[in-house]
Amino acid sequence: MKRLLLLFLLFFLFTLQNAGQLSLQITVSEGTKAVGTNVSLVSGGVEIESKRADQAGMASFEVSDGSYFVLLRRYSYPLHVFLVEVKGSTFIPLTMRQKISYSSAYGQIIGPSDFSNASVAAYSGGEIVRRAKPNKDGYYLLSYLPQGSYTLVFSSPGYHDKTFEIFLPESEFVYADAKMDRIGKDDPEEKLHSPSSAKQFSDIVVQLTKGGAPLARQAIDVQTPSGLVQIESGEDGKAAINAAEAGVFIFRWKNLSASTTVEPAEELPPAPTKPRPNEPPQTPQPAWKPEEAKKESPSAGSGALLVLAGAVVVFGALSALLLLFPRIFRHEEKKRKDKKHSRKW
Repeated sequence: MKRLLLLFLLFFLFTLQNAGQLSLQITVSEGTKAVGTNVSLVSGGVEIESKRADQAGMASFEVSDGSYFVLLRRYSYPLHVFLVEVKGSTFIPLTMRQKISYSSAYGQIIGPSDFSNASVAAYSGGEIVRRAKPNKDGYYLLSYLPQGSYTLVFSSPGYHDKTFEIFLPESEFVYADAKMDRIGKDDPEEKLHSPSSAKQFSDIVVQLTKGGAPLARQAIDVQTPSGLVQIESGEDGKAAINAAEAGVFIFRWKNLSASTTVEPAEELPPAPTKPRPNEPPQTPQPAWKPEEAKKESPSAGSGALLVLAGAVVVFGALSALLLLFPRIFRHEEKKRKDKKHSRKW
C-alpha cells in the first residue's frame, strides 16, 4: 500500500512538473478584444478542450508541455488555425482577420521520432508550390496556397514517403495527418547522384536509382543560380540540364539532394565571318580621309572655276542687252517719225 502511495505521489509530482498553462489573448484586426470567440485546443487530431474568450479576450488552458493547434471560430469570420508550443506558463497573442484569401493544410506526421530533416510539400501540375517543415513534435502548418487541387508529399529520412491528393478551398484550413512507415533493411535504397563539378555551357547529367535500378519519369527540382526549374528522368533514370550559368546547381527529389558547382567558361574569340557561296572574298578598303580625297581629285577645283566663268559670261551678256535696248528703241522711233513727215509732203 505504501508503495502504491509512493508511486502515486511520484506520478503526481511528475505531472505537475510537466504541466503548463497556456494563456491566449484574442483580438480582431481592428485591435479590439474578440470577446466571446470560441477557442479550441487540438492535439493528435482530437479536440481536447474548448472555451470562450472573456471580456478581456482571454482564454486559458491547463495543459502539458508540447505542441497544440489553436482553432478560433467567430461569427462572420473565417476559421483561424494557429500552431503553438507550450512550455511552462506560456502567453500568446492571436489576431483574427475578417478575410483570408489563401488556402491552408495542417496536421501531424506520425511515425518518425526526429523531424529535423522531415518536410511536407504541396505539388500542383507536377511542380512544387510550397514546402513546410514540421516542428519537433511533427506538427505542420502549410499556408498561403492558392485554391485548388494538390498532391501532398510527406518525407522523412528512413521512412517511406506518404502521398495523397487533396483539395484546398480558399480561406479554409483542411486537416491532413500522415502515418509514415519505416524503411526496412530489405527495402531498396533510393539515390540521387550528380557530378561534383561541371563546366559552364555543358550538360549536367543526374541519375535517380532505387536499389541500383533506374527510376523513370520522376520530377526532379533544380535550384539554379537564376531560380527553380524542374527536369524529368528518362527510362534510364537520367535527366540533364544545361549549365548556362556559373554557380551552384542543387537537385532535389523527395528527401534526397545533390549539388553541382559550375565553373565559369573561358571567353571564346568571335568566330570569323565566311564569304557567301560563289562570292569572292572582299578585300578590306582603307578608311576614307579628306586629305587623300583632295589629292586624288584635282579636277574638282577646275570644275568649280569653269562654272564660275560661265556665270560671269552670262551676266555680262544680259547687262549689254539692257544697255543697248534704249538706243534701239530711240532709233526705231526716229525712223517712224521721218516716214510720217515724208508722207505729209
